Amino acid sequence: MTDSAQPTVFQPHHRTTIIYPSFAILEDVHLSPNQAVLLPVADSENRYEPGPLVEDEAVAIHSSRESHAESSITIITPATGRHPLDVIEQRTDQPTGLRWIQEMRYVQQYPGETVLNAVTYRGDYDTVDMIMIVRWTSLRDQGSRRLKGMHVVTYNMPVHLFERVDAAAPVPDLWVAELRDLLRRRSDRAVLHVRHQLQHHQYDDMEIADVETVWKAKRCPPYQSREREVVSGTVQDLTSLAPELTECHTCRNAFEHPNHTPLVLACCSKLICRYCYVSWCESVGPDKAACPHCRHPFFQNSEQLNFLKFGTVGRAYATLLIPNQSYNAWESLERMSADLDKELAENNQSTVRADVPLLLRAWQHLVNGALLEPASSTPLHLQPVRCAEFSVITAALPSILAEYSGVQFPTDILYHNMQPDFLICLFRRFLKGGAHEYLTHGEFASLSQQPSAEGMGLPPGLEEFVERTLSRTLQFLHLRLCEDCASGVGWHRHCDKQYYNSRI
Repeated sequence: MTDSAQPTVFQPHHRTTIIYPSFAILEDVHLSPNQAVLLPVADSENRYEPGPLVEDEAVAIHSSRESHAESSITIITPATGRHPLDVIEQRTDQPTGLRWIQEMRYVQQYPGETVLNAVTYRGDYDTVDMIMIVRWTSLRDQGSRRLKGMHVVTYNMPVHLFERVDAAAPVPDLWVAELRDLLRRRSDRAVLHVRHQLQHHQYDDMEIADVETVWKAKRCPPYQSREREVVSGTVQDLTSLAPELTECHTCRNAFEHPNHTPLVLACCSKLICRYCYVSWCESVGPDKAACPHCRHPFFQNSEQLNFLKFGTVGRAYATLLIPNQSYNAWESLERMSADLDKELAENNQSTVRADVPLLLRAWQHLVNGALLEPASSTPLHLQPVRCAEFSVITAALPSILAEYSGVQFPTDILYHNMQPDFLICLFRRFLKGGAHEYLTHGEFASLSQQPSAEGMGLPPGLEEFVERTLSRTLQFLHLRLCEDCASGVGWHRHCDKQYYNSRI
């Protein structure tokens, strides 16, 4: 999809943000927040619970997408109207679901913003789950640069009726589809959104708990494949064991039981069953896995830890060496970026030479990887890499980098210098699109003085995605240099993991 074909904040638009569950709105109708309920997660048995893709704390923090911005649900709709009415007519004679659809379609014709606060609940006398949606809409008038006021409307209906709203439409409205998917958490983005609401927006005295969800078995490093480095052998003849040694001291199961084969630990020569060795490693991770008897770490050298945490063997990503089909193509590329996420470019004071062709190629390599993210992870229209605003940054990148070409900088300085450059190029595009005509005089003056993502109303998560991609690009120059490689020349790979050297 081209830039001109995509909805963009540069042009007059209506912004719809969905928040679910929004507990505060229950008080508006004199219901207790504890009456809120959550619906079961769709198809959870065939899905992995969203979480870190590598077993490393620093990487998990730096690559996390659980922030408010990156878990938010915002839809940009092109605005075709210019002068909205001060009062929106409400058709109270129509069914609630139909009225909600029609009123939303009306307000979305005009520049402005709508926040849909939704919560599912069960009242004292309800026999079915209900959904309450409170729509807060503020519209903007062209030319006058003033807000038209706030419209607040509440819609109440049974969940089963809501889920049929707009269902017969050939292409349902995005905001309907997104709220419907949020209720059932059909994407990983929806799971993270609900999780964020539960963690940060509950009241202290609330007792609401998430429904018990059975996910697909957690993906863990292949600890059994490193067993020979932790144990000195196995006990083949159980009759040779003293009576007090015939069971595992950790789980108290007899060694004769299936999966409880006794292993002799190399660190202290004591016994542990194979089940306990694997489950203990899976519960604490490779960094903290240690002998339950003497506390000696199981994995100490970098080769062991890199394999277990990042899936790498030397320079190569191990999927091709030890086949593992539990990660899709996008997840594998994210795991391959773990070395780039271990330390952020903004904290790296090492000197880097601004090699423009190399930086552009590294940037594009990372962008191509981001484009592999499936809709089951994040719906395509919510992925920052696919939005029109990001294409503006990518198009401007060669001219931005040209200012630094051939010069050596501390990595953190180059990183911080380029961020304002991105905002300036976006602001220039913002001025050409016409959306600035709907800002108040104060908003426009503040934005002109200091362009910001918030002031331009950029899609939530775009700023974080750009920062992550820039950080990875600069770290690529440090960490993927492969001068001593005999098999690779120039831009090359080691089992799908990208490297480079200066040889032509």
